[in-house]
Amino acid sequence: MKTCPYCGQEYPDDATVCSIDRQSLDPKTPTKPSPAEILAKRAETSAHMAARPFTVTFAVQLLAADMVFILIQDIVRHLWYVHRFPNFHHWINFYFPTTLGCGLWTLFIYFIYRGKNWARWFLSCVIVVWAIAAPFMLIGPLHWDFYFQMLLDGFAVVALFQRESNEWYKGAKKIVSESAPAV
Repeated sequence: MKTCPYCGQEYPDDATVCSIDRQSLDPKTPTKPSPAEILAKRAETSAHMAARPFTVTFAVQLLAADMVFILIQDIVRHLWYVHRFPNFHHWINFYFPTTLGCGLWTLFIYFIYRGKNWARWFLSCVIVVWAIAAPFMLIGPLHWDFYFQMLLDGFAVVALFQRESNEWYKGAKKIVSESAPAV
C-alpha cells in the first residue's frame, strides 16, 4: 500500500498519483510544498530580517551617509568647475561616473541590509583597499574629506564584523541555503 504524503490517503501499490490532491505517491519524486509550508518559510525569513542587529543597521546608515556625502561633494565640485569655466558643457563627464558609482554603492548597501554576506565582504575589501591605496594614488596632501570618509567607512566595517552581525549573517546564510519552496 502507498500513502499520500500530503493527505494520508492509502492507495494500492500500482497507483502513482493521489486522486484527492494530485500529489505524487512515488517517494523519490519531490512533492509540491503545501501553502502552509510556503507561509512558514516566508514567516521564518521575515522574522530573521526583522531581527537584524543594530550593528548592521548602524553600518548601513554610515555607508549611506558616506554615499550622500560623496554625492554632495561631487555636485559642489562640479558646480565650482562650471562656474570657473563657463564654456564647460561636458555634463556626461560628471553625471555618468557619479551616477554609476552611487548606484553601485547603493546596490551593495541594499544587499548588505538584506543579509548577503558576500556583499558585506566585497564592500569591506573595497573600503580597506581604497584606504591603503588612496594616499599613493592621489597627488598632493590628503584633504579632510578623505579622513572623514575613511572614519565613516571604518566604523561601518567594524560594525559589520561585530559578533552580533556575524551571527545574523550566518543565520541569513542558513535560511537562504535551505531549499525555498516554490509557489
